[in-house]
Amino acid sequence: MLPLSKPQMDAATVFNTCSSTARRKADQEILKNLTPDVADAVAQYETAAADQALHSLQHLQHRPGGPPPGTSSQLSPTNKLLVNGYASRMVPAGSIGHSYYEKLRASAPDGRCSLCGHGTAQTLDHQLPKAIYPLLAVAPSNLAPACRDCNTNKRDKAPLNALQQTLNPYFDHEAQQYTWVAARIIGPPVAVIFHALPPPEMPPLLASRARYHFAELHLATLYASQAASPIRVESRNLQKRRLTPSQVRDHLTTQAESWTAENRNGWQAALYTALAANDWYTTEGYRSDRPFASRQP
Repeated sequence: MLPLSKPQMDAATVFNTCSSTARRKADQEILKNLTPDVADAVAQYETAAADQALHSLQHLQHRPGGPPPGTSSQLSPTNKLLVNGYASRMVPAGSIGHSYYEKLRASAPDGRCSLCGHGTAQTLDHQLPKAIYPLLAVAPSNLAPACRDCNTNKRDKAPLNALQQTLNPYFDHEAQQYTWVAARIIGPPVAVIFHALPPPEMPPLLASRARYHFAELHLATLYASQAASPIRVESRNLQKRRLTPSQVRDHLTTQAESWTAENRNGWQAALYTALAANDWYTTEGYRSDRPFASRQP
């Protein structure tokens, strides 16, 4: 996760902008009258997000139109109007709210997904899904820049308890005070396995959420696929330099320190930390001409 500053956008203003061009005048009036409800829902959301308690907002689910009837997934007319504020009047280029969409997407550090820290932020992810929380459909603090894979993997799922919450880039900055993404090197052939390993001093709820975040977004698979080429390149470079095992460790440690300074929970920091600490890799593993083996945890 990459921490982001909470958007400095007034939620009511964004909502009113995205409501002002609803197709029918009657729909515009319905949405305008919902402005206080939206503002109140956003305030409750931000308080709950800061307290790691998004699960406590179940009373806001499907408001104001009510849950879909029976087993149908069709939204009530009012809730559909709210959701369309995002889908029709915020996302499309040229729509009245698209400037808000682009500003939020552009807040991604180096254009990277705020959830995995690696993919390109091509879209926005609803931290609480709009189909379940339509009042939050265009709430800026509920919209985080994300890659399409993370947006898909996260799914339209509302947390049922405190543990079922992925990390929120706007509210969970504390998670970056701890190193909780780790890697393990095995071989031969050289392979790396990534996993979430929160340290004992990390607050228990935050640690559990970090593990949930890692699993829910399939980060082990993503990071392992990204690490294959860098390991091959690093191994070839080390072979050319003819270093002693101690020099290899020093080189990899320096790389780990540099990547940790960039993002302590990035896969690169975890990879180089694991390589530097692995006696087999620093003495003979990097010399192996056997190809990288992709492994899953």
